[in-house]
Amino acid sequence: MTTSLPSAPSLEQLKRQAKELLRQFQAGDPEAAARIHAHLPSAASRPQPASANTARPATDKHAPRPHTTRPAAPQDNIDLPPTAPATNQEPATRNQLPATISQLPLRLSEAQLVIAREHGFASWPRLKRHVEQAQPDDAASLDAFKRAVHSGDSRKARALLRADSALRRKIDAPICHFDSPPIVNAAYRGDRKMVDTLLEFGADINARSTWWAGGFGVLPHRDPEFARYLVSRGANVDVWAAAGLNDLDRLRELIAANPACVNARGGDGQGPLQFAASVEAAKVLLDAGAEIDMRDLDHESTAAQRMAVDRPDVCRYLLSRGAKLDIFMAVQLGDLALVKRALAADPESRSARVGTGEFVTKDSTGGHIYIYLLKTGDSPLFLAAELGHKEIYDYLLSLCTPVERLLAACWTADETAARAVLAKAPDLVRALPPDKMRLIADAAWAHKTEAVRLMLKLGFDADARGDHESTPLNRACVRGYADLVELLLDAGASMEMRNEFGGRPLPACLWGADNFRDPSGDYVRSVERLLAASPPLADVRVGVANRPVAAAVRRCLEPLAKTNLIAAIKLGKLPSVRSILDRDPELLNARTGGALPIFEAVRSNQPEVLAYLLERGANTSLHEWEGGKGIVDYAVDCERPAIAEQLRAHLTKDTA
Repeated sequence: MTTSLPSAPSLEQLKRQAKELLRQFQAGDPEAAARIHAHLPSAASRPQPASANTARPATDKHAPRPHTTRPAAPQDNIDLPPTAPATNQEPATRNQLPATISQLPLRLSEAQLVIAREHGFASWPRLKRHVEQAQPDDAASLDAFKRAVHSGDSRKARALLRADSALRRKIDAPICHFDSPPIVNAAYRGDRKMVDTLLEFGADINARSTWWAGGFGVLPHRDPEFARYLVSRGANVDVWAAAGLNDLDRLRELIAANPACVNARGGDGQGPLQFAASVEAAKVLLDAGAEIDMRDLDHESTAAQRMAVDRPDVCRYLLSRGAKLDIFMAVQLGDLALVKRALAADPESRSARVGTGEFVTKDSTGGHIYIYLLKTGDSPLFLAAELGHKEIYDYLLSLCTPVERLLAACWTADETAARAVLAKAPDLVRALPPDKMRLIADAAWAHKTEAVRLMLKLGFDADARGDHESTPLNRACVRGYADLVELLLDAGASMEMRNEFGGRPLPACLWGADNFRDPSGDYVRSVERLLAASPPLADVRVGVANRPVAAAVRRCLEPLAKTNLIAAIKLGKLPSVRSILDRDPELLNARTGGALPIFEAVRSNQPEVLAYLLERGANTSLHEWEGGKGIVDYAVDCERPAIAEQLRAHLTKDTA
């Protein structure tokens, strides 16, 4: 009789059933033997073996192979017509079966075929396809949901949640940026439609991120109206939210209930004082014992440092209460008296740089908060120039050496001043050490196109290394600064040099399009210009969430896919892959354009192409590069769990 599948069938469970059937049959279980006989009668017609371990002639392709040799290619790749199960008869016993059946070494693929036929399917592949279609791919569904949340596509998110109960159970999981649950991500973006959608499907309005330094919730929020909406939907106003929303009554209430909360750590490990939205909120906290110079855990920065840019009045109040002053804070506040005070306390601070000295994190990789807040942390002088604080700029410039004057002139794109310095010291540029030559990379990051142009004209190294060992081109690519990309490529900047993360310029640009997403960047134009420069084909990634950028990449690859194996794999064009390998089989395990075919299939998330490459005999022992990861570990690193499982299954079958 036919057994019905459950409403949510599990392929893994069906595989276990086949293995158990095989084990029972090999142990001589009569019920297992009867099931085999009912659904695989062709086994009875096989020649009687002299011994289960006797080898068969090579011409007998249907004969079962001995256990001591490699199994034949599994028959679960062949669709066979179903055999009607016997009806109206007692279950057969081992004694009623032809002697040949129980003596033959049954293969796992045959046990799988029996399981398939017991469930009414002609073959194991048909059963497998049915199960995969009936149960959505968890990884693919989760990935689609994340993309919908990040892009604000509430209709797509709603459809995915409605269709997938497993996804609904993960609605508060920390799957978004910085280990945030979807509702925190949506609230941060001020996306009311997405928040409403998530709440409709059971999201917790008070879920928090699981960020290592301290989790963030949906509050506080920079938009007071949106914050009131969140509160109306049930968001809890805790001590950090009360400080950030300037809800003084609630803040006093919480402090009265728990005085220690004034130094409790919240998001990023910040105390409530670092969230204080007003002088009044800061006063309430300080009067209740808040530690004025407590540093957060992620950026190891004080409340005053966090406030210098967006809450200068609160920053000044904290300084009046004894908060520690630094040179960047003084320049940011535009106060020459504070600048002189900071220099009096530390004369060397005029040469300070964010990312060094006291402006570097020691126990965290998060980086000092000034990296994220200041227009530039390259020097107090440059910051004064960026902010237009001329009085402070002139004062700091009067203290500078010739090298510092040259760099200041370059930063402000003042060619006259730069050449005046070089007139007295012509070799100054050539003699610049790496920590000064890097200014061209810093200028590229700051989108100072004319400054970069001037430095190139004066002889600065177009491939000088800046932050993260990135070249000027790499820095411009992350932010999509197309004018700089063109300028640097025309100046001969390298397309091959990698940053500390291993990324060359094109991958850096593709990453930036999806992750950094600088609103002033033109990622499509940048990518098109980089593609026109003939980058290594391994750098061309098709799985880009930014649709216009993805379209630009596809436009580049389409003409290549007819003749180039890696391009065909990237686009998932299986007919082209077949055709190319038929013409030149040696390409199967050869590196083309810096990429190996099976690794490219993993990277580009092309499971069907990967299956074909494996079928043709792709070498799974290869590594992407010397000393690099193997293919399964690489799939895991690429967050391709389904493909990793596909590879494990292939390797297991290969070694069986």
